[in-house]
Amino acid sequence: MTLGWQSHVGVTRNLSLVGAAALGGGWERKGTTRPPLTRTGIAEYAAVLNAVTWKSPGTSSNWNNGANWNNGSGLGGIPGSTDTVTLGTTNSAYTVTFDLSSTTIAGLTLDAGTGNGNNTTLQLNGGSLTVSGTTALTNGTNGKAIIDGQGIFSVGAAISGGGTIQAGTATTGGTLEITGAGSISSGVVLAIGSAAASDLMINVTAISAAPITLNSSNQTWRSAAPEI
Repeated sequence: MTLGWQSHVGVTRNLSLVGAAALGGGWERKGTTRPPLTRTGIAEYAAVLNAVTWKSPGTSSNWNNGANWNNGSGLGGIPGSTDTVTLGTTNSAYTVTFDLSSTTIAGLTLDAGTGNGNNTTLQLNGGSLTVSGTTALTNGTNGKAIIDGQGIFSVGAAISGGGTIQAGTATTGGTLEITGAGSISSGVVLAIGSAAASDLMINVTAISAAPITLNSSNQTWRSAAPEI
C-alpha cells in the first residue's frame, strides 16, 4: 500500500533537498507531479526539508542533546521544525527518550532494521511532540518500531506501516494522547501497558492491527475519534 494510494494524491521522490534555493534546495520533482506548494508559496518558503538521523550509539538516550543527532537544524543541533527524523536502520536496539516540553518536526520514521530482536523505541516522557507530516513505523525482521510512554503525540498526516503505539512502558505508566489532523492506519498496533496506571487517548481516526487488550485495572482506554 503506497502513500499516494492512502492520501489520494500523486507522490514522487524529490531530485534534491526540498525548499529554498539559498539553502541548496529546489522544487524539481521526478515525473509530472507538481511541487507541494503554490508558486507564491515556493517564492516565500525560506527553509529546506532536512533529513536528520540519530547517531548510534549516541552520547545519551535523550532527544534534547544535539550530540546525538546528525544534521539537526534546531537549537543546539537537535531536530527542528523543517527536519524529517529517522530513528533506526542501524541493526542495533536503542530507545530515544523525548525529554522536551514541546517541539515540532516535519516527519518521523522509526525503522527496526534487520537485527535479531532489535527494537527501535521512541519514548515520550511527558512532553508534546508534533509531527506536521507523515509518521512511518517499520518493524524489522525480529524487532519492532515502538512509540510509548506518556505525553502528547500530535500528527498532521497519517501514521502508517507496522509498529506499535503504547501508553506507558514495560515498567511505568502515564497518559499517552494521540491527536491532530492525521490518522492511524490499519497496520499499527495500539496497546496499553499494565505495569502501572496507563491511559491511551485516541483523538484521530484509527484502526488497530490487533485487538486492544484490557485485562488489568491499570489500563484505561479513551477515544474521541470519529472512527476507531
